[in-house]
Amino acid sequence: MLDLLDKLCQYDATGARTNAFAISLLLSQLSGKAKIHLASEDQFLYPSLFKYPQPEIQAIARRFAGEMGSLAAEFIAYANKYSNAAKIRDHAEAFIQDTKVVAAKLRERILRENEDLYPLFNNK
Repeated sequence: MLDLLDKLCQYDATGARTNAFAISLLLSQLSGKAKIHLASEDQFLYPSLFKYPQPEIQAIARRFAGEMGSLAAEFIAYANKYSNAAKIRDHAEAFIQDTKVVAAKLRERILRENEDLYPLFNNK
């Protein structure tokens, strides 16, 4: 997902207009990966962590799950808003700004999971 975010963020408005179709394919790939990631977290990861024997892990999982709900909704709205090349091309400036905001939030979330949540299991 981070690689796809990097690729999406490499464009400016002119590049977005010129490469709208390629960008729409990248966004589609990112959407697919994000939906699978979110679904697996919602159905498997977080429910099992809510029952984990260590309260610290339960608390982090509850916090992350609560935060993810709003991020998931924001990402879905973003992906729907720019669901095809014409929408990206016709609203290139807004697309670039929205992409920067959503990408920063997704990157932060992924990094926080990698740095704050997953290392808790390396010591177990």
